[in-house]
Amino acid sequence: MIANLERPEPETEVPLETNHEVVDDYVYLIGRPLLRQFLSFVKNRSPNGRLADVGPLIDEWRAAARHVSKIEKSEAGCADRPPIQPLPAHLESLREQFMRDPLIEHGFNSVPTQLGMVELDRLVVYQHHIDLSYVAGLKEKLGPTPCAEEIFRLCLPSDHLKPPVKWARMHRDTYVFTSPSNDLRFLGAMPLRPEHVAGYPPPGALVGVVGLPVGFGSNL
Repeated sequence: MIANLERPEPETEVPLETNHEVVDDYVYLIGRPLLRQFLSFVKNRSPNGRLADVGPLIDEWRAAARHVSKIEKSEAGCADRPPIQPLPAHLESLREQFMRDPLIEHGFNSVPTQLGMVELDRLVVYQHHIDLSYVAGLKEKLGPTPCAEEIFRLCLPSDHLKPPVKWARMHRDTYVFTSPSNDLRFLGAMPLRPEHVAGYPPPGALVGVVGLPVGFGSNL
């Protein structure tokens, strides 16, 4: 084994800038995401994560990965080609309203797009973590016996009420945006002119600005 004995350059300390409290309750899916992603989440997103004992975390992830591997074999093919049913007639007006949404027209204009219904138990849904406070808010909003129209509006909203968003400056040129909604995303670079930037003193004579917008798509 060859060890590099040179001491690494210390990182420049940048004060943490944030618009929120830094602790939330999450459930994290282990075994499916990569081990390094799980360890990175613990290190960077949990209280005192940088001091966590990595050994037990690795053992926990490996046990979950073995369980996932068994399920992949025992349930192989269960999610293949589930039957797609048309929407009930009483949801047709909501479907038309949704399909006329400018976000839908802009985001799904490459190929013909239709809405249908599939059985949830036939789907494999993959996401790294779930914000429990957001789940509680959705459950409270829907109530114990939501109707089909309420579920449709929750899953495919056309009013685009924005969920809460949190941001933090982690390093000099690194900003992190988080939201309980998994629809938060990078929306693509956009060219701006100097006059588009207001209330922020430029570090020099601007000739142009490249904006890196973060926001939501059609599914919140």
